[in-house]
Amino acid sequence: MNNLLMQVKSTFREVLRMATMEAMLDKTLSGRKAQEQKVMDFLRANEDSVMELSISQIAEGAGVSSPTVVRFCKSLGFEGLKDFKINFQAEVKRTKQINEPITWESSEEEIKVLMREKSLFAVQSLFSSENMAAISTMVDAIVNAQNTEIIGMGGSSIIAEYLFKELLRYGKKVSLCNDPYMMIHNTVGRVDGDVCIAVSCSGTNKDVMTTAINAKKAGKRLFSITNNGDSPLAAMSEAYVKSSKITGFKDEGNSFSRLSQFAAVNVITLMTALKLGKGSEEYKQSFNESSNYHNFISGDKDVH
Repeated sequence: MNNLLMQVKSTFREVLRMATMEAMLDKTLSGRKAQEQKVMDFLRANEDSVMELSISQIAEGAGVSSPTVVRFCKSLGFEGLKDFKINFQAEVKRTKQINEPITWESSEEEIKVLMREKSLFAVQSLFSSENMAAISTMVDAIVNAQNTEIIGMGGSSIIAEYLFKELLRYGKKVSLCNDPYMMIHNTVGRVDGDVCIAVSCSGTNKDVMTTAINAKKAGKRLFSITNNGDSPLAAMSEAYVKSSKITGFKDEGNSFSRLSQFAAVNVITLMTALKLGKGSEEYKQSFNESSNYHNFISGDKDVH
């Protein structure tokens, strides 16, 4: 499972450009040598002057040797300091674009560039080690649960419904709760050890919180997808996936959060299917048959 998650993470990193200096620096291995860590810490503290610094100046400032600076650049995948600076300059520009709001005065060309960079970052930021660990835990729980309950209100109900349909497509018993009436009466038939996944950008929606609390009381394992890692929903969840909130038009950021959340759903459901199918030819055959039927009724009759 961890290998599969790492493959997905690596694939997306190849497709999507690194969007911030922080992400670029964090691309190195967690087992980074202490000397190279000093270089990284120095660069983070002096981002504004990186372009003007020579290898010897960086080495002196970080308290390391010049070859260590070169090794650090190569550990990030660059040929040397010059190559690092070229990419760093591009990342500075992208970072400004990611944080720049879209206004009434934005030109058509500016909107295209800003939307592209913000959208890329929204998806790329999903693949942090923390989110991948949370997804791995969530997938294990879904695979072993008799039933998975998905809850979401308002704009989050779009993501909740998508997660519901994808898990249903992959053969899991799943229920959807996306309006206040359903949430009030959704306390029947819960089984200890089942899973509840709550979707809320703010992590504070009253109806979602009430249902999540009831689910935990009934013995369900609670997970969440939210923008707010400091929210009460995240705090009460066994694990949560943090989606990215980026300033959009008139400070509205949830539209980009949806991109991150859709990507999260795709990873969660695909990992669930792969784990269900591992060593189970019966599951694979059943899924193939159901996929062929779906293609047939959808109009794609060229199925085998």
